[in-house]
Amino acid sequence: MANVGDGIRAAPGAWSFGGGVAESFDSHVARSVPFYGQTHELIERLSDEFLAPESRAYDLGCSTGLLTQRLAARHAGLAVEVVGVDREAQMVERARRRCAEFPSITIVEADLATLEFRPADLVVAHYTLQFIAPHSRPEVVERVASALNPGGALLLFEKVQNSDATLDRLLTAQYHNWKRTQGYNDSEIAAKASSLAGVLEPFTSDMNENMLSAAGFDRVVRVFRWLNWEGLLAIVA
Repeated sequence: MANVGDGIRAAPGAWSFGGGVAESFDSHVARSVPFYGQTHELIERLSDEFLAPESRAYDLGCSTGLLTQRLAARHAGLAVEVVGVDREAQMVERARRRCAEFPSITIVEADLATLEFRPADLVVAHYTLQFIAPHSRPEVVERVASALNPGGALLLFEKVQNSDATLDRLLTAQYHNWKRTQGYNDSEIAAKASSLAGVLEPFTSDMNENMLSAAGFDRVVRVFRWLNWEGLLAIVA
């Protein structure tokens, strides 16, 4: 199986966050996900509205723990517990090393499809649910909603698909143009798209909003959108 830069696997549908991906993940994801750092900053600012002394927050699909660490550092004075969750052992290992100086952080190796949530005030899923099997996503979101305290929130960032195929191709082409500005060539872009086929399965915006409403979220608002990348804030009453 060929590798194409940054640990990208070129075989169709072969993308995985395991293997050696964890070693280069931070640099790779910053060049692959538009406004990756800026959306972390947005999540941090929004977290101020939901976290209080002794609150609990979850970072689902925490990968190497970058956002987990940032949330813990931002709320260090509030004794907020931040739980990072990832199913890949190497990601968990790197996250634990990165977050070792924060006793308020717990890094859990678990699959979100079976994770049992404890009561929380904030849950973040930053481009995570899109990698969960579509039939399992609603149940995960329902368990998140049930775990959130009244007034608690889910910040859900996802790549989305447009229901209009022509528009979807247009947005995807513009995204690929952006990737070229990040130093990727056409072969690498095509290989990554092929490797993600059937692994990253995006919903439409309407599907995500309907899923949140059906799970029990009372208010849903879009807080970020760039082409086919979107962030939603969902709040339980």
